[in-house]
Amino acid sequence: MEYPTPDDPARAPVWENYVTAQGALAALRLVPPYAHALGIEVDGNDVVLVVQVPPEAPESDEDIDDIVLQLEVLLGDAVTVRTRTDVRPECTLSPTGGVNDRVRWFFAGRYVGED
Repeated sequence: MEYPTPDDPARAPVWENYVTAQGALAALRLVPPYAHALGIEVDGNDVVLVVQVPPEAPESDEDIDDIVLQLEVLLGDAVTVRTRTDVRPECTLSPTGGVNDRVRWFFAGRYVGED
């Protein structure tokens, strides 16, 4: 089986879209209930799983580790996958001229609070 790469996207129309889709696939049934959002930042063979969490979220989570492992399997050995945790009081997906402008979000939690 031939996998797309940044230099040879094979049948993937755009490498970044392919990686984002694989991120969503890797996260199926593994997104922690407290997560605000999950996204992917792609820079060639360097991929960052971005996880937005509230301040009271645990510092580490087995489900996030499992998502990274699944993503590594799906993307192959030539790709490096890291994790970045953004602590925010609420979900922020809009470009702000900051660090999240390159993130391709594939999951956003629904607000469940008091009316």
